[in-house]
Amino acid sequence: TTAGAGNLKWIAPEETLADCRLRLVLTAPAASEEGAEEGNLEFDSHPFGVDANAPRVTCEQFPAVAGGLFSLEVELVDEGCSAPEDLQAFIRAEGEEFWNALDSSRVQLEAAGDKFTVSLDLGEENEKKYELYLAATDSLGNVAAAPGVASESIGSFQLDNTPPLVASGEPGNDWVAGLPAVLKVQVDPSDCAGPLLIQGRAGNE
Repeated sequence: TTAGAGNLKWIAPEETLADCRLRLVLTAPAASEEGAEEGNLEFDSHPFGVDANAPRVTCEQFPAVAGGLFSLEVELVDEGCSAPEDLQAFIRAEGEEFWNALDSSRVQLEAAGDKFTVSLDLGEENEKKYELYLAATDSLGNVAAAPGVASESIGSFQLDNTPPLVASGEPGNDWVAGLPAVLKVQVDPSDCAGPLLIQGRAGNE
C-alpha cells in the first residue's frame, strides 16, 4: 500500500538474493477523451541485493589453552552483500547444558582484511575447560541465532588464569663483578612463555 504521496512500502523476501531489480507497474488513467483506454506505466529500479543471512564464524586454528585475555583469529563469511559489524560470544563449561553470554564490554572485534581478531576478557572465569560459540551481526542488522543446547561450538579450550610459579634459590657463592655467576631458578616451562627476566637490587636499594 502507498504510504504518503509518492512513497511505497515494500517488504523484501526473507532470503538472500543478488542482482535484483524492483519493477513497478502502475495503471494510469488515460487522457480524458472519450473512448481512450487506460495505459500502464513501468519503472525498473537499479540492481540491488537482498541480504537476509547473518555472517557465519569459522576458525582454522583454535588454541587448546587460553589465558584471561584470550585472542583468536577467525573468519566471518557472509553470503549476502553486507559487511560483518559485531560479534557476541557465549561460553559453557564442559559438561554443562546451557550457554552463558559474555557482556559486550568483554568482547572486542578487530578487522584486518579478510581476517578478524576476537579478544575475550575471561579473567573472571574459573579455570575449567570451556566451549566457545560466536554469533555475528552484519551492517544491515542480520543477527545470528543464539546457541541452543545442541548447538555446535567453534572450539573448546582449557582456561588458565594462574600465572606461572617461579622460585629462586640462594647463590652457592658470593657474586664477584666481572665473573660468571650461577643462580638456580625453578620454573614450570610448560606454563609460561619466554623470555625469563631476572632483576636484582642491592640490599639498601
